[in-house]
Amino acid sequence: MTYDRTGLIRRSIETLKHTLIEELVIVSIVILIFLWHIPSAIIPIITIPVAVILSFIPMRISGTTSNIMSLGGIAIAIGAMVDAAIVVVEQSHKKLEHWEAAGRPGSAARVIVDAVKEVGGPSFFSLLVIAVSFMPIFAWPSPPFWRSRWTRRCDCSSCALESSLFARDG
Repeated sequence: MTYDRTGLIRRSIETLKHTLIEELVIVSIVILIFLWHIPSAIIPIITIPVAVILSFIPMRISGTTSNIMSLGGIAIAIGAMVDAAIVVVEQSHKKLEHWEAAGRPGSAARVIVDAVKEVGGPSFFSLLVIAVSFMPIFAWPSPPFWRSRWTRRCDCSSCALESSLFARDG
């Protein structure tokens, strides 16, 4: 007789969905409270789910299954993704305020691209450092939390990739 974990996995997936929605709502509320800018709240709402979805690509390629540990790694990595999204939004908002105060010289798109370039590199490398910090775990023989750390690395790497794409010259 085998232990069927189907129900447990389904509940874990529901918990992850719930956590992701909670994080999106909280981040949006925080951005709205501090910046009073609705369009700025849209960026993390789009960025976070895209980064989570992108993290499943290397998992699929490596053959890592979506289980409790890997889903837990995704839930933990959401915090790092939220931090990067907030940094980009706050920098863009600050630069747009200065741009408007200066009489709107140039285009708003140029101001946003320049603002994202300023924080895109540091955001990319901070997420990359987090992802790389989990690399020694792979040297351990059969670590108990390997899948959680692998998916967290995939999440941080996908978010770093996403932030570098946003930071590119448009």
